[in-house]
Amino acid sequence: MLNIEKSQAADMLRQFSILFVDDDADVRDSMASYLGRRVSHIYTAENGEAGLSSFMAMRPDIVISDVRMQGMDGLTMCRRIRESEPDVPMIFISAHDESDVLLSSIDIGINKFIVKPVRTDVLMDAIIGVASLLDHQRKLANKLQTMSSNVHEYEYQSERVRDYVSHYLEATHNDGIPGVRHLSIPKLEVSGDFFSVVKSAEDLYIMLADGAGHGLSAVIPALQIPGMFKQQAERGFSLRSIAASMNRALREQNFTEHFVAATLMRINQRERVIEILNCSNPPAYIIDDSDGVLYSAVSKGMALGMVDDAEFSAEVERFSMPSGGRIYLTTDGLVDTVQAQHSDFDYEKLCVIFESAESVSAFDKVATMAEESAAQYKIDDVTLLEIRVDADVIAASGPPDKASMPISLQPSEVWPILDQISLLYVEDDDVTRDFLTRYLSYQLGMIYVAKDGVEGLSLFKKYRPKIILADINMPGMDGLMMAEEIRKIDKVVPIILTSGAYSSEDTERMFEMGISRFHVKPLSVNKLSGTIHSCIQKHYAAQQKSH
Repeated sequence: MLNIEKSQAADMLRQFSILFVDDDADVRDSMASYLGRRVSHIYTAENGEAGLSSFMAMRPDIVISDVRMQGMDGLTMCRRIRESEPDVPMIFISAHDESDVLLSSIDIGINKFIVKPVRTDVLMDAIIGVASLLDHQRKLANKLQTMSSNVHEYEYQSERVRDYVSHYLEATHNDGIPGVRHLSIPKLEVSGDFFSVVKSAEDLYIMLADGAGHGLSAVIPALQIPGMFKQQAERGFSLRSIAASMNRALREQNFTEHFVAATLMRINQRERVIEILNCSNPPAYIIDDSDGVLYSAVSKGMALGMVDDAEFSAEVERFSMPSGGRIYLTTDGLVDTVQAQHSDFDYEKLCVIFESAESVSAFDKVATMAEESAAQYKIDDVTLLEIRVDADVIAASGPPDKASMPISLQPSEVWPILDQISLLYVEDDDVTRDFLTRYLSYQLGMIYVAKDGVEGLSLFKKYRPKIILADINMPGMDGLMMAEEIRKIDKVVPIILTSGAYSSEDTERMFEMGISRFHVKPLSVNKLSGTIHSCIQKHYAAQQKSH
């Protein structure tokens, strides 16, 4: 008997109904009599067709079925049931233990597999096991129901926070200033990048910042930075002074490992000088419409918030302002995102586009590349600024014309769950490991890579990834041995195993461990991506039901 008192088990079983399907009339009648005294209702059927019909009509809590039957077999019936009721517990009873049956059972999501002749104590342990899980889920569902109002209130407040942060940051863009265009593609609902444009008496100040991480966690610790920048820019502070005060504010918050890469720029109309202070952002490009690239202002300082006042150092570069030209500022997410679709893309090629394209089309060309790539690969937050440095544009006041209106491009949502997921990948073959690691890094938030089971187990204990992908056949601790150790730590984390060769013993061990899926090598990356997505969705759906 499982870890539950017999009297408690008996009381619990009386809440549940069972559908028993077997083509042997004696077995069917015997089990109906035996189980009928222990559960609320027992329904029987002589084959898959009758079993499917009975399930659709009666909706029992648990399904127990033979595998081999005339007409529709147990596997087909259970697949059909899964289409309408994906979570109903299922127990297979069969005289067969072939690998193909066991693997099919794993794919269908069968909870238990019992080989004939059936011992009643083994059967009852299996029934009590799945019934205990159902009972637990129902109790949790009831608790969840009582907590629903609090959950709704939490979601409402979270949405308000996201809206507040977004609106607050958008207000610092100062979209009314002509000659400034921007592209913003957030990885999550709220971008960790933010920028501000401030017009003082004679100067135009611009800040582009990139908080460590993504979303709210990246921007909230730095939420006071746009306001500080605006206030000090309006008073005509130097870029170094502004950077030092923002660095101090971030350090005083004592947020561990939270830094902000930032580019500060001031265009001085009277002196016809452009000043740039770059702290850990990609290069800023100054383009002359006639002569191409004039200057490239690379990073010459540490990210804000990394060091104390005494150690903070930031170099301000000064450039002559062209009579007609453009300045481009970007966060590192731009090149990283485009590179996901165009592997040879880098900052040199980005600079070539800025230099060779016409003023009107350079921004649009880069924006289109970033938008198309971000639709497939959510790598990072992306921000691109274009600032016209024509004297007339900088001095202009009043509403901008249509040609200079800023734009904001939003990507379609791709992999809404996968880009926040961490995966442990264990593979001893170097070529396969390197290829799949690169491929999966475009789909998932974090990849932990190991060369064998020992290293994989160590990484799992340290980082607790959300899903595991491992080869079976590896020297030393193989994939199955590692999976067994992981199951001692985490009973439910999805585990996907792969192999070019496997045995009946391997499939039995996979079934007993509750392996989520199995893929035969050589692997199809599209099929593997679909499997990972499916396993994650199923895992999270189960978690939502249990909380």
